[in-house]
Amino acid sequence: MIVATILAGGPGTGLWPYSRALHPKPVLPLVGTVPLLSRALDLAAHAAEETLVVAHDEHRFVVGELCKGRATVVLEPIRRNTAFPVAVIAAGLAPEDILVVIPADLIVDVDVFSQAIADLARRLQREPGMGVITIEASEPRSRPFGAVHDARFYTHDAPEGARWHTGVTVLRVDAMRAALLHHAPGVLLAAIDASATSKRDLDFVRLDAHACEPSPSTSLEEALLVHEPVVEQRVDCAWQDVGTWDDLTALTPVDTEGNSLRGDVVAVACKGTYVDARHGVVVTVGLEDSVVVVTKDAVLVTRKSAVDQVADAVAQLGDREETQTHPRVTRPWGAWERLDAGERFQVKRLTVAPGHMLSLQTHALRSEHWVVVRGRAHIVRGEETLVLSENQSTYIPAGVVHRLENRDDEPLEVIEVQTGSYLGEDDIQRVDDRYGRP
Repeated sequence: MIVATILAGGPGTGLWPYSRALHPKPVLPLVGTVPLLSRALDLAAHAAEETLVVAHDEHRFVVGELCKGRATVVLEPIRRNTAFPVAVIAAGLAPEDILVVIPADLIVDVDVFSQAIADLARRLQREPGMGVITIEASEPRSRPFGAVHDARFYTHDAPEGARWHTGVTVLRVDAMRAALLHHAPGVLLAAIDASATSKRDLDFVRLDAHACEPSPSTSLEEALLVHEPVVEQRVDCAWQDVGTWDDLTALTPVDTEGNSLRGDVVAVACKGTYVDARHGVVVTVGLEDSVVVVTKDAVLVTRKSAVDQVADAVAQLGDREETQTHPRVTRPWGAWERLDAGERFQVKRLTVAPGHMLSLQTHALRSEHWVVVRGRAHIVRGEETLVLSENQSTYIPAGVVHRLENRDDEPLEVIEVQTGSYLGEDDIQRVDDRYGRP
């Protein structure tokens, strides 16, 4: 059996402010209108009989929504780079199975890559081993995924004539286990334990944090590929991994001056500049070889030559809200969007999907006012049950048990005004929740 594993656990800080800790790059439509993860799922569907997606626990609902009906989502409670989650998946497979590892941030020709995966899988079924899909390199240096030359894998300083590793790795399970036992036994032992103690939770498979913790944090390339001969399957087609804003220049149309402009943008006397305006009009004048990205609550301006330092800048921002999430936050029941905030108040727009409900909950430190602006709301407020239509409202005092539900076929929209001494999301005590949240 051929099993695909899509790695979607990275935070993608190089693509801030669009990619954020709680809304990472795999779920974003960075190229066109299709999220990167959906593109990876398309490749997996063509190349494998079963698909699993590895994601961090904090991304479970936004990843789960994209994977619904297409893949099983395996949740990591702590990040251990790429070798460990791949080893966990392998621990549940038969020795002769083929495991295809696909990063979630690739833009590839699905037909060409699925054929290359099939060819490489057939070779490994005849002779157990580990293989990679490569593409011609224009310079003798490695990409983030590494490079291959004469069946040897390099993560740094690849020789002249080396070919890029595209990030798509094909492994026969018995060969992978044997190599891990020899070169990274700590990864293998922790993976076996994590697989054995994993639990099914709704549409997810949860790994136990205590089982994951002993594993070293190392990449698949460093743990395996640099130590053993690799089988190489070459492709000749367009390919791009998306790690920085400069990478997107190669994937978006350019004007006669080499500018890539997305959104409501006016560029005057600019050359070789990428502008991504997701909120409001943006005017750039006299920029060259630069990147400008504008969201509702943050702006990035950098030279293209410095895009690799965006992650460093995000690290300096620390845990500010602008690094964690966008003003619009996805939830299993729909989404909420922050409209305004100040001392002792906050205003949000709640959008509840058809047939969904919020948890039955209380708040210790805040009260809430709900105004229905679209649809019909079924509300629990203490001992009362209410049905409110457009332009109707209710008040939820602090400490009162409440719930908001949409029983209709259209989205429900409610304006929520919060008031109180503390308005953080952690001031929620759930009494009952259909989505299994604590």
